[in-house]
Amino acid sequence: MSSIERIAKSIHGILWEADAETFRFLYVSPQSKEILGYEPSQWYASETFWADHIHPEDRKKAVFYCHQQTKLGQSHEFEYRMVDSKGGIIWLKDVVSVIFEDGKPSKLRGLMVDITKQKSTEFEKRRLLDEAYTLAKIGHWEYDISAQSLYWSREVKSLHEVPKYYVPDVASAIEFYKEGESRQQITEAVTEAIKEGTPYDLELQIITAKGNTRWIRTLGKAEIVNGEVVRIYGSTQDVSQLKKEKEYLEMLSMVASETQNIVIITDPDQGIKWVNNAFEKKTGYLLKDIVGKNPGTLLQGPKTDDETVKRISRRIKFRIPFTEEILNYTADGQPYWIKLNVTPIYDKQGKLKQFFSIQEDITEQKKSEIVLKEQITFSNSIINSLPGLFYMMDEDLKLLKVNNNARTFFNIQKSNLARIDPFSVVAPKDRKILKSKVEEAFQNGYMELETTVILDDKKYIFYVNGKLIELDENKYLIGNGLNITDRKNMQKNNEILLKEVHHRVKNNLAIVSGLLSLEMEELPDVNAKLPMQRCINRISSMAKVHELLYVNQNFTTVNIGDYIRELTKVVENTFSNERRVHVSLDIEQMDMNVNEAIPLGMLINELLTNSYKYAFEDNDGQIKITIQKISSRYHVVYQDNGKGVKGDISLGEVETLGMLIIKTLLDQLEADYKFNTEEKFELKMEFDPRLRGSHSNLSEGPQEDMARSRLN
Repeated sequence: MSSIERIAKSIHGILWEADAETFRFLYVSPQSKEILGYEPSQWYASETFWADHIHPEDRKKAVFYCHQQTKLGQSHEFEYRMVDSKGGIIWLKDVVSVIFEDGKPSKLRGLMVDITKQKSTEFEKRRLLDEAYTLAKIGHWEYDISAQSLYWSREVKSLHEVPKYYVPDVASAIEFYKEGESRQQITEAVTEAIKEGTPYDLELQIITAKGNTRWIRTLGKAEIVNGEVVRIYGSTQDVSQLKKEKEYLEMLSMVASETQNIVIITDPDQGIKWVNNAFEKKTGYLLKDIVGKNPGTLLQGPKTDDETVKRISRRIKFRIPFTEEILNYTADGQPYWIKLNVTPIYDKQGKLKQFFSIQEDITEQKKSEIVLKEQITFSNSIINSLPGLFYMMDEDLKLLKVNNNARTFFNIQKSNLARIDPFSVVAPKDRKILKSKVEEAFQNGYMELETTVILDDKKYIFYVNGKLIELDENKYLIGNGLNITDRKNMQKNNEILLKEVHHRVKNNLAIVSGLLSLEMEELPDVNAKLPMQRCINRISSMAKVHELLYVNQNFTTVNIGDYIRELTKVVENTFSNERRVHVSLDIEQMDMNVNEAIPLGMLINELLTNSYKYAFEDNDGQIKITIQKISSRYHVVYQDNGKGVKGDISLGEVETLGMLIIKTLLDQLEADYKFNTEEKFELKMEFDPRLRGSHSNLSEGPQEDMARSRLN
């Protein structure tokens, strides 16, 4: 046995020798079988045996490092994992010496020591350290200089947003730092730590694997053995939030002194450290007099809300940033409202340093809110005092608001208002019509109609209107519903009564007319009969209106064409034996209120009688009557082709009964008129419809009432 073999057997490790150029092993001690399960002969059989059995994750790095150091002629040591004959993992520490011949590396001699147990202990310590750092949200790392092995804890990998299996190296780790100042500083710090053992503590920016920018605090220290740096290690912490808070505090500090808002800085125990000028001006307290005092105790007063104080206390206790509104008091007891924003401020170690509070005076805003509440209360009082059922609806046809009358009538609860279908209580025959009217109102701006509501098997007739309003570019329909059931029933009774009245008036006028006719027959003089006939025709013109009202069952208006046509027949029959006269009627198809129809009929009766009696002498004649409605005014033209009248007609001073009646009727119609009597007789007149009078509102419902209110 050679001396080298005896030495090899006495060492608990694998002693080996290899060619420096080819890395073919020339000698491997028997401990290879004991430690790795491989016979020495297996090492000799292949130049790549060693490299082939290094753990795949360590192979490239270990082979490269050994080759590099050999070329440089430097003895070296490094750690790596090998796979044993049973597939197990063995950690080895390889100490290598370079043997020179003729000034060049010729052979390598080394010792592979099994450090698996040592590594297991280190891994357990590292695992416990990882868990501790993870709980503290601080990652740790270490770089073995001899093995050129960089380790990142789970927290560091999470911070860089890389997978758990990611294997870092120094070059790639530095690449994460933001290009520019951050990358330059970390490069210089790591280089200095490796060369000189200089520690560092830096706050720098990184760009994570997912492209996110973060601020980190990285600390590094060196482990020095025999005057050489063998390892650097340290911690990495995400300080992005702290950085933001720091920048925020710096920004606030710049403006705090001069800002119009109140600024208070307190210590962790809520003792005042600093206030700005705005605080002193608003409260009357000076900083020198209140340092160390609790701002809540100092500023809160008798009407400060207890629940608000409790919410603030809880958030302060748990160090939660918050915004709150509260009533405070000045030094002389004057109340004022503030909106306060409180932010806890931490140092680099995550320790609470102070609370930073910015407070805005919102006293005037609160006063406006009180005024607004009073206005809302006032508006609700008005709405609830309305006699009908008030509603407010959005474009989705959902009810937003109703008054108390509506709530009571339909038994509506405030909580379920939005779920109510407002059309569900409408009679099926009216439902589609009402919905269509509502939709049209959102386009046209207004709607009104009568509809039937069915509630608890009872029918009610409602007059419903709606007006479009726009608030904040949203459209709403507001309106009222009036229960007109009793009115409609009363109206039916009134219509029956009124019909009977018209019938009796017509009959009475007919009796009067008949009596006058009998009296006229007794008159011996033909000329004496003419005034009597005129009276009879005048009475007939009034009776004819009541007859048409009765026959048509309309108690406020008559068809003016039918009415004038009947009057014309009466006059024609009166003078049929004297001469032939053709009467032409050009009358627009329309209804006219009896307020205009009766005086207009009597006026035309007078004109017809005059034309028949005086206009044509012994000749046949033509009469034309035109009645139109243009731009809401009635236009009437009466003309004959008779001999006309000498001179101008003036109604200022009238001498005959006929002209007096014509003047009276024109005045009653409030007509604008003009006579033309040159070789003919023509009367042109215009007058407005009358909305007031003895017959104008006999059967009006709420719709007519509403129409008048809008016109007036």
